[in-house]
Amino acid sequence: MMLRVPASLFLLLFGALPAAAQPAPDPPNQSIGVGAQWAPHSGRGEAPGVQVAWRRWFTPYLAVGTEFRWFQRDTAGEIDFPAQTAPGGVAVASQQGRDDRRVSSHGFSGGLLARTSIGRLTLIGGAGPGFFVERTRHDTVINGSRNAGSMTISSFGVQMLADADLRVTNRLSAFAGLRMEIRDIRTMESSFGYPTAGVRFAF
Repeated sequence: MMLRVPASLFLLLFGALPAAAQPAPDPPNQSIGVGAQWAPHSGRGEAPGVQVAWRRWFTPYLAVGTEFRWFQRDTAGEIDFPAQTAPGGVAVASQQGRDDRRVSSHGFSGGLLARTSIGRLTLIGGAGPGFFVERTRHDTVINGSRNAGSMTISSFGVQMLADADLRVTNRLSAFAGLRMEIRDIRTMESSFGYPTAGVRFAF
């Protein structure tokens, strides 16, 4: 009985040697990530924006990646100011109308990434250049008089990121992280951060 156990282990090991000798498949080195992002324009209780990312790992620790994010919000408000008498006895006519606005925000960035893993958890950080576009459109009607227009602000800057990926399967992982955007490198007042979360598929 005592000899039967070592013999069984020997036969099991011997049978596994041909499979172990075969080259292991290369691990996935590219990924596509899709998730939600709560940029500053996202108000509490509103739907978040969308974020899509691609990454290519050249070593277990170094990669390049690109990200695109998009957010849009539509607001509408009624204008109703009754007639008033201003100081000095000047009469101010009533104002009725409607104000419709659309705010959209786009960002595209790329850069270098680094990572380290602890079991199923992977920590990723990176930075690179970015291009950002903010657009506001308004359509206001007051007492039958209409005023419509738009304003667009485009800028080059820097985006930094920090992600925590939790591997669910060999190809699927869930992530949560933070993004920091510096819209204009000449002034830190143009910087802001926001959280992101989603899933990533490796291939």
